[in-house]
Amino acid sequence: MVSEANGSDRMWRTTTATTTNTWVQVNRNYIAKEPDGTPSATHSGIDNIADMLITPGNSSEVWASDFLGVFRTPAITNDTSASNWYSIQRNMEEVVPLALTSAPTGASLLSGTADVNGFVHYNPDVRPTPTEKFETPLYLSTTGLDFSEGNTNVWARVGDRFYQPGGDNDRVGGFSINDGLTWGSFGQLDNHTVANSATGGWETWDVGPYLAAMKAAGINTVTLVVAGSNYNQGQSFLRFSSREGANAPQVLINGATTLTAVADASVNKGATTTNYGNSTELWAQNYYDQPTATKKAFIQFDLSSVSSITSATLRLYRNANATDTSTYSTYIQATPTNGWIEGNGGTDNLPAGEITWGNMPVDLYTTPSGATGGRIAVSATNANNFVWSAENGAVYFSKDRGVSWTRSTLAGAAFNLPTSTEFDMQKMYLASDRVTGTFYGYSTAGSGTIYQSADGGATWSTLIAGVGTGAQFKLETLPGQSGGVYLMTSNWNAAASFKYWNGTAMVTVPGISGAVDYTFGKAAPGRTNATVFVRTSSGQYWYSAVVGRAKCHFRTSK
Repeated sequence: MVSEANGSDRMWRTTTATTTNTWVQVNRNYIAKEPDGTPSATHSGIDNIADMLITPGNSSEVWASDFLGVFRTPAITNDTSASNWYSIQRNMEEVVPLALTSAPTGASLLSGTADVNGFVHYNPDVRPTPTEKFETPLYLSTTGLDFSEGNTNVWARVGDRFYQPGGDNDRVGGFSINDGLTWGSFGQLDNHTVANSATGGWETWDVGPYLAAMKAAGINTVTLVVAGSNYNQGQSFLRFSSREGANAPQVLINGATTLTAVADASVNKGATTTNYGNSTELWAQNYYDQPTATKKAFIQFDLSSVSSITSATLRLYRNANATDTSTYSTYIQATPTNGWIEGNGGTDNLPAGEITWGNMPVDLYTTPSGATGGRIAVSATNANNFVWSAENGAVYFSKDRGVSWTRSTLAGAAFNLPTSTEFDMQKMYLASDRVTGTFYGYSTAGSGTIYQSADGGATWSTLIAGVGTGAQFKLETLPGQSGGVYLMTSNWNAAASFKYWNGTAMVTVPGISGAVDYTFGKAAPGRTNATVFVRTSSGQYWYSAVVGRAKCHFRTSK
C-alpha cells in the first residue's frame, strides 16, 4: 500500500505484487468515534498520513497514523465499496495546549491548542464534544486567548495557520459573543449557521459594534455584505428577501428604531457582468470559491435618522425552501466603499456602474497584512475593544470587535512588543486591566519596560522601565483590582524576579522566592481578593489566599 502525505491523503493498494503492479485507489469511510463509542473531538478524517502498517498474517487489517493519532480498518477493500476506519486513541492525548483561560462566569475553561483550534470546556473533568471545538477561523493553532472582564460572553483569540485554504477561512483571529461556543473571524461583524426550511423566517446578526463605531465617526452610510463560508453545499444556497421582495432587509437600532435598506443587490461569480439589482432575492453561497457556486449580497443602510447607536441587529428574511434543509455558515462583513449602484438588472450596465461581480467593492475589512499569532487582550470596560500584539511584534487595536484594525503608536511611532513564535508560550507580554479599560505591555527594552495605554490601545506610554528581563517573562493583571500588574521574569527555570505594581513602582512580591511561573484564581472562601498560585524553580507549588499590593502569605500547595 502507498499513500499521500498531504493533500487529499489518498491511498492505493495492490494485491498483485508482481513486476507489473495494478494499483487501485482505496475508498474509505472514517468513523468519527473513539474506541468507547463517543464522538471524536479532534478528528473529522485522516490527514497528513505519516505511516501505514499491514498486520502480519492478516492482510485485511491495515493501520495508519497522522499528526493527531492512529486509525485502523479491520477490512480493507479496493473496490467501489468503502472500508471503515476507526480512531484508536482515547480522549485528546495528541493535543498540545498553548493557552488556558478561565473567566469568573460562564464556561469553566477555554483552551487554545495547536492544530485543532481549541475548545470550550463546560466541565473540565469531561473531554469536550465536537460541538465544543472552536471553529471559524479554521486550521488555527491558538496562541492568544482572552475575555472581557465586564462581559464574559465576549472572547477573542489569535493564532497561526497550519493550512491556508484561501478565501474567508484564511484568517488568523476571531471573536465569540456567546462564551466561546461559536466564533466569527476578524473582519466579520457576526457569523452563525442558518438552516434552510420549508417555512420562511427572520434571521439575525449582531452588527452593533461596527455601526456604533461608524456613527460615532460621523459616517451615516454603511454597506454590509452577506456571504457564505467555504465548504458549504455546492448546489443549494440561502435566499433572502431583498427590498424588492416582500420583506426588505432591516437593522434594528437600540432595540427600538427599524431602518430598512436603501439599496441592495447580489453579485454572482459565475456571471461577472450581470447585475441583479431588480431581483426579489439576495443570495449567500460559497462552495470552494467555484464560479458557479459563489454568490454574495451587498446591502446599504442610512443611519442619519438616529443620533447614536448602542446596539444594532441586522434582520434578513430567509425565504422558504421546501427542497433543501441544509445548514450553512453565514457571515456579515462590511466595506467602507458606499458608492456602488444598485442597478435594475441585466448586462447593459445601465444605469452606468451598476454593481456586478466584476466591479463590486473588494476592500472588505480583514486582518492587518502580515499579522499572525501572538497575544490578544480584551478591555474590561468595552467588550468591543481588542488589542493584538502579533508575533512579528506589531501592535494593533480595534474598537469594533475585530472588524477593523489600526496600528498602535508610542511617541508618534509604530509601537512594538516582543516577537514570538507559535510555541513561544514562555513569553506573555500583553494584558488588560481587569477593572479599567487600560492595557499593559512588556518589553525587554530598557532593561525591562512596562507600557500602558489608557485610550483603548491607540497610543502607549512608559509606565516604568528597568523592571528586569529574562528569557521567559509573564505579564498578568489581578482580577478585581485596578492597576494590579504582576510581572515574572526567569531564565529557563532559574528565577530572576517576581514583582507587582504598588501604585508608584514595581516591587518584589513578598513571602516567596524562586518563582518561575504564576497565575491567579478564584478567591478563597471568606476572601474577596483573588488567589495567586506560584510554581518555584524547585518544582514546588505555592498559593496565597490574600493578594493585595502589600499582602501575600504563601503556603505550600498540597
